[in-house]
Amino acid sequence: MTELTTPYEKRKVIEYGSGRNFNTPVRHWHEVQQVAGPLYKSREVENRYKEQECDLYLFYDGIPAGLRFMRQKRIEVRDTPEYLLGLVQTGGVGSLSGYLDNLKQDMDNSRWIGLADIEFVRQFDEAQAQRLAAYRQGRLVQREQAWQAEENKRLETEAAAAEKLRQEKQSQRDAFLGWADDMSELRFGQVKKVMERKGRFNGTVMTRRDFVIKQLLEGRVPVCINLGRSNEHRLYDPVKRDWYIVTKTEHDFAKYLTDSGKIESLK
Repeated sequence: MTELTTPYEKRKVIEYGSGRNFNTPVRHWHEVQQVAGPLYKSREVENRYKEQECDLYLFYDGIPAGLRFMRQKRIEVRDTPEYLLGLVQTGGVGSLSGYLDNLKQDMDNSRWIGLADIEFVRQFDEAQAQRLAAYRQGRLVQREQAWQAEENKRLETEAAAAEKLRQEKQSQRDAFLGWADDMSELRFGQVKKVMERKGRFNGTVMTRRDFVIKQLLEGRVPVCINLGRSNEHRLYDPVKRDWYIVTKTEHDFAKYLTDSGKIESLK
């Protein structure tokens, strides 16, 4: 392809802009050289790998501006005019009628139609360009609706997960019968860590929360004994006059249940 003898000429190409205009069809002048049939190429440039590459364009007879067919095509030994023209013909765009048939098939199969294609067709068939634009707008609406449906589904899933988590957290707080209702997340996390710790009591495995409730139901009461430099917290049996030593957290829970009368509702 680098040995072509056809002359370079300046021709307009409908392509997409850059920056904020990346999706806007614009007309740019390019120096192009005919390869074969409607296929033209730009001047070769060297890429960062020291390879020769060029852009390929399609120009149909009687149509002022062409279209980009392939961007930054690396030039290979096999890229003879015959081979490249074969790619164009295999793609169904070897002629204007073939190109238009491709657009019709794209619409029939719900494929995307680009703005550059619409602008290209507008050069010679305004009515068809309008049909293509209407089809594209319909696809945009469908895409937006599909995205919105997915977004709604995602939001619903997140809301359901959040509600489930809220209920789980509330259930964990409810297990303390109102004692933990006004605690911060940090404080409740500390309390939960202590009160959900499991141990064996008289052969039965239970949490410290359940242990405290069991002892209160059996008649023990929370007491705090000042030992001078520290306090000792107990669940005391006034009849047997024995006690279990507990943590301050367990003592405070027991005292809340006793003072609030909540323990009576569990009997």
